[in-house]
Amino acid sequence: MVGMCVWLFIFLGLLTGMLWAQLALGSYWSWDPKEIMTLILFLTVSAGQLLYFDKKNTATKWLALIACTLVILTGLTGFITA
Repeated sequence: MVGMCVWLFIFLGLLTGMLWAQLALGSYWSWDPKEIMTLILFLTVSAGQLLYFDKKNTATKWLALIACTLVILTGLTGFITA
């Protein structure tokens, strides 16, 4: 249940970010490092959810660890690129 909430919040973050970028910059996607890191995080969490439902416990644990690391890196991307 928690994983689905995380997936939903990341998806909504990507969606609202794209809508904001369209209004502010004139394009939905500009390959900004923050956008790319959020997309990588979204794909990692999505793969983790698929493996969790397929009962692949070892791979799910590794992807959860990678996702936790990506959350930190995604948050720091704004400071690193600024």
